[in-house]
Amino acid sequence: MLRSRVTMRITDEVKQLRAAVGVLTRGRGRKYPAELRGRILAWVDGEVARGTSETECAEALGMPMHRFEVWRDRERELEQVPAEFVPIEVSAPLSGGLVLSTPSGYRIEGLTVAQAIAVLKALR
Repeated sequence: MLRSRVTMRITDEVKQLRAAVGVLTRGRGRKYPAELRGRILAWVDGEVARGTSETECAEALGMPMHRFEVWRDRERELEQVPAEFVPIEVSAPLSGGLVLSTPSGYRIEGLTVAQAIAVLKALR
């Protein structure tokens, strides 16, 4: 019964996704490009919203179901990565001392070099 329900739901989109998965090297360490992972997860999420189980989606795509959760876990981890350094402008004002200006509009004036370094370290 599972196979007949899945077979009836196969669309052009799932055929394209299945074909894209089929050309990947098989076995452990199979690499799914980020764009393909995104397309697959979007399709799975849409199907689940329509009442299809992830097991049925995995069967329709010909891939292991646990892969979806691995990808979702990876996305959540990437969303939690702290922001990298952003460029800031350091300039000396006419009144003396350093000025730190951030792209978001913050400005600190009159700092010594040691104070500027301390601020930058605190922002890390």
